[in-house]
Amino acid sequence: NDAGLYKCVATNNNYDETTWIGHLHVEDTRSNVIFHSVERKDLPQAPSQPIAIDINSNSIELVWNIQTTDILDYLIEYYDINSDENNLEWKRILTKTKNSRQIINNLKSDTIYQFM
Repeated sequence: NDAGLYKCVATNNNYDETTWIGHLHVEDTRSNVIFHSVERKDLPQAPSQPIAIDINSNSIELVWNIQTTDILDYLIEYYDINSDENNLEWKRILTKTKNSRQIINNLKSDTIYQFM
């Protein structure tokens, strides 16, 4: 039986990583094909916006409020807001933890970042 929870992890050449999780439900092959979509009420609630609690010259510590314990890890995305629009480079960090805090290192000094 192929039913179950599946996890897809994609990594690029910069070792940035993103993860998607889906549930596969297998029905009797003799029945008509029925497609099911996930209802919004069945999805976990999003965490709050990240809040900076410690800022140094090249690192920042972010915290956020968790609404549910069903989330396995978090994806933090950020970019330099002074970057040229045509050369905007999003950075991504997968927390790989259920923690509601993350330290982000190797930031450029005197740079303003937008975190999502």
